[in-house]
Amino acid sequence: MSNGIRVGLVDGDLEMRAGRRLMLDSTRETTVVFEENSVSNVLEKFDDYLIDVLVVEQRLRSMNGTDLIAALTRIKFQTGNLTKLLLTAPYGSSRLTISALRAGASAVVTQDDPSKSLIERIIKLHAGESQFSIDYLQECLLELNEPQRPDHVLEAFLESISPESRHILDLVIQGETIQSVAKMKDLAAYRVRKVVEVALEQLQLCTLQQLQLRRLSLRLNS
Repeated sequence: MSNGIRVGLVDGDLEMRAGRRLMLDSTRETTVVFEENSVSNVLEKFDDYLIDVLVVEQRLRSMNGTDLIAALTRIKFQTGNLTKLLLTAPYGSSRLTISALRAGASAVVTQDDPSKSLIERIIKLHAGESQFSIDYLQECLLELNEPQRPDHVLEAFLESISPESRHILDLVIQGETIQSVAKMKDLAAYRVRKVVEVALEQLQLCTLQQLQLRRLSLRLNS
């Protein structure tokens, strides 16, 4: 039985994968329990793996990492799989970050980041901490200057819930924690959490970052 955070690695580069495994296994917090270089194998068996965080490299042979994460996120939504997804890449950019988060990744680590960044991000993900602030996400969207696209599904959902639930949701989207919103609203934490869970389920999303980006895009386009 493995100790620590159970980590999976998806990378076609054997040397890179071996180096990351050595680094992750050298700490008490993380243990590599799964390695794969085949996209088809990952998609076929993903829901059978007992993994806390799956690290996916952007440079894969038959599919890029962002597209693989999007496919895994669809599986997560259908099955209730709770594995967190982290993208690694040789470079960083606002476009890559936004694409990865929209696909369902919860964090992005590049080769420009400090050597211990991968371990630190995995630990934070497992603890439920977000890597990106709402201000940073908004800056990235403004930098991309994407053409305006209506989001009728999100608009209809927001119209369908009560003003109180909409306010709770907006507070969480803006970066407030479940506990801080519960205290602010004098509510039980589970009621705040339920509002967020309902939103994710109705919009067929798996991460808060996906919801944040949808809401930010709607504001920027309104």
